[in-house]
Amino acid sequence: MPHSTNAPSTRADRLLGAAGLGTCLGALVIRGTEKLLGGAPFSTSESIAVIGATVVAAAAISECAAQRARLRSQRAGRWLWRGLIATGAALALLGTATGGLLALTPKAADAEARADAQTEAHQAEDLESAVPANVTAALLAAHGTRFYRAPGIDPTGLLQLARGSATGPGGSPTLEQQLARTLYTPGRAGPAAQIEQAALAVKLARTYPKPRLLRMYVNTAAFGHGCWGLPAAAAGYFHTTPDRLDWAQAALIAVLSQGPRTNDPFTHPGAAATHRNQILARLAATGHLTPAQARRSEAAPLTHRG
Repeated sequence: MPHSTNAPSTRADRLLGAAGLGTCLGALVIRGTEKLLGGAPFSTSESIAVIGATVVAAAAISECAAQRARLRSQRAGRWLWRGLIATGAALALLGTATGGLLALTPKAADAEARADAQTEAHQAEDLESAVPANVTAALLAAHGTRFYRAPGIDPTGLLQLARGSATGPGGSPTLEQQLARTLYTPGRAGPAAQIEQAALAVKLARTYPKPRLLRMYVNTAAFGHGCWGLPAAAAGYFHTTPDRLDWAQAALIAVLSQGPRTNDPFTHPGAAATHRNQILARLAATGHLTPAQARRSEAAPLTHRG
C-alpha cells in the first residue's frame, strides 16, 4: 500500500509549526501595542515574555488538537481552529475595550489648567523652571527609570500592581498614573479608578513632553505637613529652594512623594532614613553618584526643619 502524503505530522513538526505561529502572533501583539501606546518600544525581556507566552499557547493548542485527533481524527482541525479563533477574538476584544476606554475618558489637553487650579487652591508656589536634575533622578529612582521611555504606563509595573492589589504590596503606578489620579480622579480608589488612571496616563504621555509632565507632577504632589508642591517641600523641610537641594534632600523629597505619612521624617524617622538611603543606593548604582558621595549623603541629617 503506498505511503500517504497526508499522514499526520510528527510531534516535532507540530511543535515547530506552533513555534512559528506563536512567534508571528507575539510579534503582531507587540507591534500593535506599541502603535496603540504611542510607539514606545518593548524592552527585550518584555518582547521575549510576550513571544514566549504566545509560542507556549500555540504549542498547547497544537498538542490538544493532536491528542483529540487520536480519538476523533476527523475533528482535530476543528479544535485547532476554535483555539485560533478564540485567541483572535480575545485580542480583538482587548483592542476594542482599550480603544473604547481611551474614547470615554476625558481628554488630557486641560491637564495644565487643572494643575494650576490645584496649586492656586492650596495657595502653593509653582515651580516655573525645569525640575532640578538631582530631583528628577531621585524621583525616577523612586518611581521607575522607564519614565522617559514608557508611554504613560509600564506593562511590568501594571502586572506588579495587579499582584499587589490581590496579595499585598506590589509595583507602584507611573508618574503619569499618579498625576492622572491627582488631576482627574482625586479621592477615588479601586480597580475601576486604576483602569481609568491608566487610560488617562497614556493620554497625558501623548499630549505633553516628559519635562512638562514632571513639572506638573512636582507642582501638585503632596509632601506632607501642608507642603504642596516642590517649592513648599524644599522650604518646609530644608529652608531652601528646589535648585539648592543636595542629593540627600532630593532623595528624601522622592521618598515623601511615595508616601508622606509612612515616610514622615518626624514621626517615622527610621523608615524615612531607610527609604532615603535606598534611593541613594540606586542613584549610585546608576552612576548618578559615586559610592563615596552616596555614603556622605546617607550620613546627612534627614531635615533642617525646626
